[in-house]
Amino acid sequence: MASSKQPPALEQASVQTLQDPLESLQTFQQQTLDNINMVQSKIQEILKVEDAMTSAVWESEGLSAILEFFQMECFRLREINTKLQKEIAELTKGDSSPEQNHEQTESEKNK
Repeated sequence: MASSKQPPALEQASVQTLQDPLESLQTFQQQTLDNINMVQSKIQEILKVEDAMTSAVWESEGLSAILEFFQMECFRLREINTKLQKEIAELTKGDSSPEQNHEQTESEKNK
């Protein structure tokens, strides 16, 4: 029987013919993996930014609620202060100091 082996030069050419596309495929595969890693990295960065923005929004909402509470407290304290000033004015209106009473008594005696 005749051997079906190819001559070494032809075998070498066949191997080289297959080697070039294989190397190209391996290079393309590595580039694809690199691109996938880059995309995953970018997605993680975006998710981190999104988390930070979500946290900032929640913090902003919390601060807005606190600000509203303090504004209401300030308004309430102003009302209380105005009321107290009126009460103090009414209490001191008819009430004179002892010195004023003495001066008033002296001036009435001299009349």
